[in-house]
Amino acid sequence: MMVKSFDETLVQARKPCLTALNPEAISCISSVSPQSRISPIYRALSLLFLATFALPTFSADSALEVALSLAPDPLFIERMSDAQHLNFDHLVENRSDVAIDIDRIELSVMDRDGKLLLRRFVDGNGVRPSIEAIGERRIEVGKTRTVFNPFHPLANELDLATLRFQFDVSNADGSRRLQQFIEVKLRAYCNHADYVLPVIGLVVNHDGHDVLGHHRRFDVQFEPIAQMECKRNAMRYSSDFVHVGASGAMSKGEGTDIANWFSFGKPVSAIGGGVVVAVENSQPDNRQFDQSKLATDRVALFGNYVVIDHGGGEFGVYAQTQLDS
Repeated sequence: MMVKSFDETLVQARKPCLTALNPEAISCISSVSPQSRISPIYRALSLLFLATFALPTFSADSALEVALSLAPDPLFIERMSDAQHLNFDHLVENRSDVAIDIDRIELSVMDRDGKLLLRRFVDGNGVRPSIEAIGERRIEVGKTRTVFNPFHPLANELDLATLRFQFDVSNADGSRRLQQFIEVKLRAYCNHADYVLPVIGLVVNHDGHDVLGHHRRFDVQFEPIAQMECKRNAMRYSSDFVHVGASGAMSKGEGTDIANWFSFGKPVSAIGGGVVVAVENSQPDNRQFDQSKLATDRVALFGNYVVIDHGGGEFGVYAQTQLDS
């Protein structure tokens, strides 16, 4: 199996350690705010697995109704050498009779004894308010907005026993306000295997799946994607491993010829033992795909690929590989 082009190499690999949510330790707390609240690498990857839910808040005083949830399900927090990364995002559904704005988001981290370890928030305070980092804050009636988690890295020394998220929302003129919480608890769980990189040589992770990576930011609530009825982001845990030259360049010259990319023709190996469960090997090496096919074929953007079942519910997707390799 040969790499087609470094910037098209998508590899999905879950690494050695998981932490899972205790299903009996899920809670959701909602309350109405009577006043305005606008104010203020590469080590073996380990994961924290969690699942949660939130119920809509109803209040006769505010008349605002909002449902919170986290996605995807299952969710993952990744513990890497630099930090623990919250690799999940928020879904905010507006069930009110008016458009709402997200004014503030707060995260509180508690240890296993319920002691507050960390509090972080984004809000409307300052000349360039931090709340702007989440992008579009207005949610129209009946719509759901994906809010990419603004608190994605947390220090490794923190005991992430309980995460509590608070959302403050209001209508356009601020006359109606609502405050809602969603809380999750974690417990330890470990993977069944260790994995290795699928490529060797001078390699960089050109585009990973952190909060700024395009793999992570495939928003299934985005209207054109929603119309194709995409329910999940199949690239969420992908990384583009690419070969580079001594200077760090990814190709010879301008790279107009695909054969000049340093990754073209390089071997790709399985990250671990397993069983091949799917193969596509007929797509041309032209770095193109038919976007209209995504409505019926979710893996159309993967080009040529191999899917391996590594056991324990873990699969590796080796995508954008060379034709007939």
